[in-house]
Amino acid sequence: MVTILIILFVVTLVYVSMVDRLATFVTLLGIQGVLLFGIAYMELRDVDALNLSFILAETLVFKGIVIPWFLQRTLRRNKLVKEAEPTVTHFTSLLFVTAIILVSFLLAYTVHEEHLRIGYFTASLSALFTGLFIIMARTKIITHVMGYLLLENGIFLLSLAVGNEMPLAVNTAILLDLLTSVLLLAFLVDKVGESFQTVDASELNELND
Repeated sequence: MVTILIILFVVTLVYVSMVDRLATFVTLLGIQGVLLFGIAYMELRDVDALNLSFILAETLVFKGIVIPWFLQRTLRRNKLVKEAEPTVTHFTSLLFVTAIILVSFLLAYTVHEEHLRIGYFTASLSALFTGLFIIMARTKIITHVMGYLLLENGIFLLSLAVGNEMPLAVNTAILLDLLTSVLLLAFLVDKVGESFQTVDASELNELND
């Protein structure tokens, strides 16, 4: 079952490469949060109850609900619909992300570590590099935030690769997730207010790198 969830997580990365509607992108981030919740629950059931509760709450509540809700709210308030000026075509994005997944799979097989799970490692590297690609290939600031959130999901999944042996690593990754997410979301709102004197600025869809 865990393998199926990991495969579904990788499929969401492929889908992300092809979408230009920002609401769909946010929905995919929420789906990833739910998938990470399922993966963490099945993988870390032997971890003590306090650590497990913290991990599950962070994945389901924060990644699966709170962040997607906040981003959807930001999209609605600023009337953002789609990524109007991507620097690469959807087909090119699909090729890049597919190549990223294949290269990540090959890299995972070159790492000979007893406690490292190849499936987790492949999915985590794919998420990390896909996030970087999204940041470079898209122009809107809010899409860059979503790319960073993909990076975070990759970091979290990478920590799960050794989660049973190193639960502290999982908790550390979660704290990094929380801190980075809050800072990114606060940065988004602050920059809109700084540029337009209000967080309701519809001009956010004019912003680009």
